[in-house]
Order: sequence, then structure tokens, then C-alpha cells
Amino acid sequence: MRNLGLLTQLALALLAPSVPFAWTHLSQLPAGIVPPEQRAPFFVVMLSIPTAAALLVVLAGILAPNLVAPGRLRFPLNLTIPPVFIGFLVLIVTLLVQSSNPLLRSAQLIDILTFWSERRTLGLLFVTQVLALTLGIRLLRPRT
Repeated sequence: MRNLGLLTQLALALLAPSVPFAWTHLSQLPAGIVPPEQRAPFFVVMLSIPTAAALLVVLAGILAPNLVAPGRLRFPLNLTIPPVFIGFLVLIVTLLVQSSNPLLRSAQLIDILTFWSERRTLGLLFVTQVLALTLGIRLLRPRT
């Protein structure tokens, strides 16, 4: 449990790049798919998927503490944790798309779900997460 602070920082750093990606995607959708007055609720729904992936990273770090050993943000974590997050993201999207739940069959929700599994989105997420974690390493490094 001593890694909980680090895991929280990792989750926020992994989630931060998702916010502008989600808003930009919603803003570019035609008004027929998502009307402008309904963008805020869809934004929350859209962010719930990367939030769930970030929570799974935190849970994995709690269950397998060696995933984030030695307990502080340093070099290999900025390259290894983003693929774990992206793997969880793809897993969640795949499970939701394959679900037979009739609530998930609207065109709006299918578009939101498939956005998080596009290669371009995943690649941009990986690059921005590595940059965010690298910046975090630089900012949190003890000054000598």
C-alpha cells in the first residue's frame, strides 16, 4: 500500500491526455450524432472508459507491487506503464463492443467506444503518456 501515492500519480498522468482527445473527438462529430447540448454527458461517458483503464492499472499495481517497484517514478516506468494502460483500454472497449447489452447499441455509444480502439488514438495516447510521465520524472526528481 505504500505505492498508493505513486499509483495515484500514475493514474492521473495516464488519464490526463485522454481529456483533450475525448473533447476534440466529440467536437468534431456532426450535430446529428451528438447534438451540442448533449456533449457534456457524452464527454463524461467517453472519459469513463480511460478512467476504468487507469483504475485497472492502479488495481494491478496494488495486486502486483513489483509492477511499479521500487515505489517511485523513474525511467522504465514511463515506457512500460503506458502499454499496460493501453492494453486495459483495448480490453475494456473489446468487452463493451462484444456485449449483447441493448443499451450499448446506439450509434453514438458505438462511435465513442470505437474511438478508443483506433490505432491513431492509441498511438497518440502512448506518445503523450510517455511524455507526461517523463515530464513527471523530471519535475519530481530531487534537486541536488
